[in-house]
Amino acid sequence: MKLLAWLTILPSLALAGDIAAPHQIPLGISSLSDQTPISQSNYWYETVNHNGEASFMRPPCKSAYQVFRNVVTDFGADKTGNADASTAIQMAIDGQPAIVYIPSGIYQMAKSIQMRLGTVLIGDATNPPTIKAAANFPNGQHIIYAKDPVQPGTNNFYIAIKNLIIDSTNVDKATTISHIDWTVSQATQLTNIVFNMPDFSTGHAGVTVALNYPPFPDPSGFNSGIILNDLTFNGGANGMILNGQQFVLKGMRFNRCNAGIRANGFNFVVHNSSFTDCTTGIDAHGVSGSLTVLDTIATNIGTLYAPSRPEKQFVDGEFLTEERSSALTVDGNNYFTMKPPTYREFPIDQVVNVKTITNLPVQGDGSTDDTANINSILLQSVGKVVYFPAGTYMVTDSLIIPPGSRIIGDAFASAISAASSSKFLTPNAPTAMVKLGSPGDVGVGQIIDMLFTVSDVLPGCKLLEVNMAGNQPGDVGIWNSHFRVGGAAGSKVKTACSTTPDQCMAAWGMIHLTNTSSAYVENIWGWTADHDLDGGPDSAPNPPVIAVGRGALIEATTGTWLVGTAMEHNTLYQYNFNAAANTCSVFQQSETPYWQGTEAFQLAPAPWTDFLMPSDPTFNNCESENAQCRMAWFELVNDSHDIVLYGGCVWVFFNGGVGHSCDICQQNAIGISKSTGTFLYGTNVKAIENIIISDGVDIALRSENDGSFATGGVIAAYLYNSIRG
Repeated sequence: MKLLAWLTILPSLALAGDIAAPHQIPLGISSLSDQTPISQSNYWYETVNHNGEASFMRPPCKSAYQVFRNVVTDFGADKTGNADASTAIQMAIDGQPAIVYIPSGIYQMAKSIQMRLGTVLIGDATNPPTIKAAANFPNGQHIIYAKDPVQPGTNNFYIAIKNLIIDSTNVDKATTISHIDWTVSQATQLTNIVFNMPDFSTGHAGVTVALNYPPFPDPSGFNSGIILNDLTFNGGANGMILNGQQFVLKGMRFNRCNAGIRANGFNFVVHNSSFTDCTTGIDAHGVSGSLTVLDTIATNIGTLYAPSRPEKQFVDGEFLTEERSSALTVDGNNYFTMKPPTYREFPIDQVVNVKTITNLPVQGDGSTDDTANINSILLQSVGKVVYFPAGTYMVTDSLIIPPGSRIIGDAFASAISAASSSKFLTPNAPTAMVKLGSPGDVGVGQIIDMLFTVSDVLPGCKLLEVNMAGNQPGDVGIWNSHFRVGGAAGSKVKTACSTTPDQCMAAWGMIHLTNTSSAYVENIWGWTADHDLDGGPDSAPNPPVIAVGRGALIEATTGTWLVGTAMEHNTLYQYNFNAAANTCSVFQQSETPYWQGTEAFQLAPAPWTDFLMPSDPTFNNCESENAQCRMAWFELVNDSHDIVLYGGCVWVFFNGGVGHSCDICQQNAIGISKSTGTFLYGTNVKAIENIIISDGVDIALRSENDGSFATGGVIAAYLYNSIRG
C-alpha cells in the first residue's frame, strides 16, 4: 500500500502571536528553571565525597586515577573571566576519561578545548558557569570539540556536557565560530545549556554535527545520535546545524536566530520546543526521510520550516489533529515532558554516598558482592538522594529500589553489574538485576546517570524491571541511563562471545515496564555490543556474537512516556508493546543483530526457541529456512490500545556478520496485531521490505514508500489501526 511519506507536522503547534509556553512540570520541591541561580551555598555534587574508581583499570594506573576533577581547585582555572582558562580545562580533560567539574564563574576561552571518549563536562547546577570565548578567539573554530578525533563519530559514546552557559557575544558577529561540535552517537548527553550569541549574526552557530573532518585522523564524521534536550539558543546565524542519521530535539528554545535548525539526515523529531523572533524555524532541505514536529510554538518568525522537496504531496506542512489520551497530557493538550533532575535543591546533608556508610560497606570495585548492603542503604535513605560514585557495583540478586528513592551516579561511570549467580541463570524464569519498586508500589522512584550491565553470560538476567507508579507524571523516571551487554572490560561476555549465538545468551532482556508501572523514560540506549570498546589483550579476535533475548518490553497501561530511546542488536525484538495502553514514544532508534539474516549463524527465535515467553514472537509467520524473515522485529504492538509512536527508525546494515553487506537485508520491521488506537508518525527503515504488517497483512512496503537511505523507506503517518475499539 502506498502511504503518504516524508514530512509530518503535528499538534499541538501554535503560530505567531501565541504566547503560551509548552508545558513542562518540574519535580519535587523546586519549580525553578535549571538556569536560574538558587540560594544554595554549594551544589551538592561539588562538595560530596567523590571516592569513585575505574574498577577494571590496571595497577599502578588505578591507584593514581582521579575520576572527579575540579578545574579550579585541581587545575587552577581562572573563574573570574580575566585570564585564559582553556589550558587548565584541557589539562583536566587530558588523560583517562573523567568527570570534569566546572564551578560557578566566568571562564575565558582563548582557544578550543578537545574532549575524549568518556569525558563528562558538568557545571554547577545551582548557578551555571559561563564559558566565554575571548574577543580574539580563532576564526573557524569551535569552543568545545566533543567528538574524540581518534574514533569515528559512530564510536563516540559516553560523552556529556551539561549545566553550562556558553557565550560568544564578545566575538565579532561576522566571525565564523561555533560553540560545540557534537558529532557523537548513542549514550551521550547534551542538556541544560544556554548558548548566547550576537543577535542575527552571520558567523556564529550553537551546536554543529558534521559528516567530514579533514583535519582529523578519521575523515568521516558519520554519526548515530539520539537526543539533545533542554537547550536554549539566543542569537546567532544558526542555532543548530545537524548532519547525521537521526535526532530528537526536545525542549529546545530558539530566540533571535537567523535559522533555528538546519537539518540534514533521515529522521528528525522536534518536540516541546519554541521558535521566537527567528527568520526561519527549521530548514529541512537536507532531510530525506521524515521531520516530525509536535507540541511546539512559533512566535514572530518568517518561515516555520523550509521543506526538502516541496513539489511532492505527502502530508507536507499539513497540521494534523489527534485525540490524545488524557493519561499522557498536561491539561488535556501537550504531552508531559520533564527535564533531567539535578537535585540542585537538595543540601549536602540530604545526599547519601553509598560508599561512605561505615556499618554497611559498599566497594563498587567490580568484584565484591555489594547486594545486601546497597539494599539496606536504599531502605534507610528514603526521601534523600542516593549517590553512586564511579565504579562497578556487583550484585548476585535483585537490587530493590523502594518508593521515595532518587538514585544518581557519575554519568557513564557508575555501573550496576550482574555477577555470576544462580539467580540469573534460568532463562524461562528470569530475575531482575534491578527492580524499580515492587508491584503495587506508588511514589517517587528515579534513576539518573547510571549504567546496567552483566559480568558473565547470564540468560536469566533481566537488567531492569520497573514496577512502580507515581502520584503524578515524572515521579517515576529514568534519565541518561544505559544498558550495555558485552563490548567492555569487566565482563566475560567480552572474551567468551565470538563464536555462535547459542554460546552467548548473555541476558534475558534489557528493560521491562510491567503492568503496574507508570514511568517517564528519557535518553536510554539498550546496546548488545557489536564491537569491543576497550580493546586490550583480553579482547576476542573476532567481532562479538551476542544473543540478548529482548530489548524493551512495555506492558504498562496507565501512562508511559518514552523520549529519545534506542535499542540495538537484540535477538527477538527491540521494542514490544504487549497488552499496553496509554503510551507515547517520541523517537525510537534500532538496528537488527549483525549476525542475523542470510548466512546467519542461527535463525530467530533461536537461540531462545526453548525459552519463549507468551509475549515473545514465535516467527511462525516465516518459513522455516527464510533467514530474512527470521530476524528481530523492530517493534511489536500486540493486544494494545492508545499507543502513539513518533519518529521510529530501524537500520539494517549486515547479514551474517559485520562486513557482510546487503541490499535488501530483512523482510519485516513492525508487526501490529489485535490493537486499536495505534498511531505511527515518521517511521523510517533501511533495507527492510515490509515496513508495517497489521494482523498478518502487509500494509506498507518500502518499495512503494521510498526515502531515508538509498534502500530506505519512510511513511509520515500510519493510521490503519487508529480507530479506537
